[in-house]
Amino acid sequence: MQASHRRPKETPPEWCSQLVEVQQNASCRAPFTHIPATLAVPLTLSRDKYLRSVQRANRGLSDAHTSLGGSTASMPPWMSGQGQDWWVWYNHARFLRRRGVYVDLATNDAIWRSNTYFFDACLGWGGLCIEASEVHYDRIRRERSCTLVPACVSNASNVSLTFSGGMGWRGGSSRLSAKSADPSAPLRSQDRRLRCRSLDDIFTSTTTKHVDVLSLDIEGHEVQALASVNLRNTRIDIIISENPDVKSLLQRAGYRAQSSAHDHIFLRPGFELGIVRHGLRPLDGAEVPRCAAK
Repeated sequence: MQASHRRPKETPPEWCSQLVEVQQNASCRAPFTHIPATLAVPLTLSRDKYLRSVQRANRGLSDAHTSLGGSTASMPPWMSGQGQDWWVWYNHARFLRRRGVYVDLATNDAIWRSNTYFFDACLGWGGLCIEASEVHYDRIRRERSCTLVPACVSNASNVSLTFSGGMGWRGGSSRLSAKSADPSAPLRSQDRRLRCRSLDDIFTSTTTKHVDVLSLDIEGHEVQALASVNLRNTRIDIIISENPDVKSLLQRAGYRAQSSAHDHIFLRPGFELGIVRHGLRPLDGAEVPRCAAK
């Protein structure tokens, strides 16, 4: 399948203006999202209704991952699972005087616990949504302005891997397993055998030469994905990885570890965060108090 190019930008959802208004006071932060396991959100739910359902679900609940205090119905939460979107916004994106570029690998649901939805919907950033599970394609096309790349990613573009599970609305914990590359291996009901692409191939075909933020969460296959890109040819300023095993590979490429409080965050050699260029120190969520509800 070919990449689906971005659609024209629509008016940002009300949630964006509410969150941006709260965050005009950079000395505090809006709460991070808490998604109860019992929250059932169908794929067909509209963007604004989805955001309202998450906001209601967060009423009086504590932050799921940071124990930094509860959110309220009057204050919209950040959408990522561990405050990754807040960290990038607070330490870098709010200082940019241009629209940024992100790469989301793998995107999973267009909004639910997304590290990049805020940059797309609220800041007008563009980028690539790389996703192997077709269950998410309609929602990504409907709710996002990114270029959809329907592919799995590995360090050899001609290696067939098995995509296991994750065919529900949230995408589950889909996994790529090199052990399953044997074409004669039996497939379970939710498995998919895919021909993966390298990041170099994807960046070349989409003429992507500079990325502000790469969000990397592919359930244990992060090292193989990063091994498929020449980091000297494509400048990637900030890499966020769920998997700490990427550290050795990135350090060999000159990247430095910046934070492990919001997944594992690495910075490109020679790159300075916007907050550092303004003479301030980068902060994690635990160091910034939660904004008081109005």
